[in-house]
Amino acid sequence: MLPRPALFVLLAFGCARPPAPPPPADPSPGSASGGQVSEIRLERIPGGVTATGPGYVFTLRREGLSTYEGKSGVPMLGNYHVVIPAAAFTQLADKLLANGYFARRAVYLRGQCADVQGARVTLTIDGKADTLAPSCPGPEFNQEIAAPIDSVAGRLPWTVSLKL
Repeated sequence: MLPRPALFVLLAFGCARPPAPPPPADPSPGSASGGQVSEIRLERIPGGVTATGPGYVFTLRREGLSTYEGKSGVPMLGNYHVVIPAAAFTQLADKLLANGYFARRAVYLRGQCADVQGARVTLTIDGKADTLAPSCPGPEFNQEIAAPIDSVAGRLPWTVSLKL
């Protein structure tokens, strides 16, 4: 007969299960690359006390077909579309990630502002949408995240989209 301590050791190892495999890894925000981004969306929402300011939505897609909807306070009202070159899209996505889209989340989400124009930027990475919607955008958000999208989208040759 086995001594009691040896019996406990055998029972412990005999009942132990192998460790569960780790869950599939989500793309780490720090390791995301522009090539993984499939959609970039910038939505400007008039807000604040006077509710003035531009209202529009740019949705740029890696596969090419991109859309613009001018809602208020912009020269181009209505729906437009364009095909964006994949290289230009990836370059913009890389720039947003390099400018700290994920790393600056805590900075962007601080503060409460009563009179700001709202802005939301959404990156879709490997099928998962990640939205950055600061309550107080500030100059960093506008210069490093929103302005590059506006700059690229503003230079595209948009065509009116007809709704039939």
